[in-house]
Amino acid sequence: MYRGIYTFGYIVADESPYVCFSKVYELDETSAENFAFYDSASVTVSGNFGRAEGDSVAQLQSLESKGKPNCFGMDEVGYAGIPGKSYTMNATFKWDSAGHKVTSKMKAETNIPAKIHAKGVIPPSVKDDAAFVKNDYSYLPFEFLGFPNDVKTYKIPMEYDESVRGVLMTMSYDKMEGGESMNTTINNMLGSFLDPDSTGYGGVSTKKPEESTASMGFMTRMMVAGRNSLDTMEYPGMTVPVGKSTIYFYATDQAYSDYVNTVLEAISDSRVVPKSNVNGGTGVFSGMLKDSLLMEVSAENYVTYTHMRGWDCLQEGGMAEHVPFETKWCRLIEESVCVEKEQTDDGVKVNLLAIKSHCVSVAEKVRIELSDTYDFKVAWNDYIDEIAKNDDEWWWGRGNRDKIVSQKNSINDKALFMFCANSDFVSNRVASCDSLLEQCQINLEKNKCKESLWEWCSDRDWNISEYPQCGTALVSRYYLEEIQSPILKRVVDNWCKEHPKDAQCKR
Repeated sequence: MYRGIYTFGYIVADESPYVCFSKVYELDETSAENFAFYDSASVTVSGNFGRAEGDSVAQLQSLESKGKPNCFGMDEVGYAGIPGKSYTMNATFKWDSAGHKVTSKMKAETNIPAKIHAKGVIPPSVKDDAAFVKNDYSYLPFEFLGFPNDVKTYKIPMEYDESVRGVLMTMSYDKMEGGESMNTTINNMLGSFLDPDSTGYGGVSTKKPEESTASMGFMTRMMVAGRNSLDTMEYPGMTVPVGKSTIYFYATDQAYSDYVNTVLEAISDSRVVPKSNVNGGTGVFSGMLKDSLLMEVSAENYVTYTHMRGWDCLQEGGMAEHVPFETKWCRLIEESVCVEKEQTDDGVKVNLLAIKSHCVSVAEKVRIELSDTYDFKVAWNDYIDEIAKNDDEWWWGRGNRDKIVSQKNSINDKALFMFCANSDFVSNRVASCDSLLEQCQINLEKNKCKESLWEWCSDRDWNISEYPQCGTALVSRYYLEEIQSPILKRVVDNWCKEHPKDAQCKR
């Protein structure tokens, strides 16, 4: 088994280089990707960047400020890749490997392909008689074909040269106004297993509603039945969202093709011998050339990704046993899903958008925060009593009202925790965080407050520089969970050295 540093990096024509690294963890070691695995690092990429002095060296910087301490890039202009040119990546790390301080050096060479072009598209049609539409780099308009014709494909003829050894494809799409038709083969196949809402959405989509980019796969250059696999790219109509989207085609060198076909395959199949262009390590550093195709698909009826996100976060029960707001991304957008703030003549009104206990907690948390600026006639912790006066139609049935009212104490407790965690346990004029401060930040025993804070900090990638309350939480979790990680030990030691008065450090 490989034990060392794993590399994934690239230099795209007209863009600056970008390289990420990760250590291979021991079997009993906890992953700590949110923190640097190294004590010190130096990463450079050298080659022809079109500068007057000829070949030059680009010194890459850690992207820790962007939440990616193990990735390296640069903001400085003048270090963009050039089609057809070669580049060399050199990296040196001082780090802890299986309890020993070591220095690792890696080197990789790559070439950016010289030519790639998506010539246009032949859209799907019922009679398979659609004409070729030339790629003019504007949004090309197409109509969505519903079931059963949604399986028919967009055919995209490609133009390339011998330097292209594979094509990596991604898609960016509009996650706000864009969406998908529900009249698809997948939804018709799974219809009896779903419990769709009035729009027809039942939790199945080809793209993630919370994302705005998606992988469209990788195609290795090879001859199949007398034709080259890269000659025409095909995508089923159901995989192209309604609205505006852009397909990007990244022509890659041989190194990336080897990475996909051997390095990644070897992870699940020990018979495959990995082939990497990274000397002194494994992974890939690849040169790429990008082209694009813009599309705008229309449909008479479709469901927006915005609606899907709300459904996914609020859904409860069903065959999949959904739990509202059980995912990180749902909790991070909970306010936009649960409440809206409405300006009134008297100040501000917090309107509840969904009858869910979590959303009631969010509404109360928002009211606590706004209480520094506005006066509410009803205290935040009596909000449930206030909305309980609404009729059954507002509650979508008396059962919902009874359920929420019976959970008043736990809902209020969660709202107070949400506020205090977000305020670094600083009280305001209507809510005191003193008790939670004692439980979460001072008490040395494991408790519910600490576990809730650990999840809150994990949702925010343990960004201890922006959220100091998470530095204290990390120390408590490290000791109470008896975490095995030299990376986290270094982070905890540094935190306690900088914050000697932190109660969690006094163990």
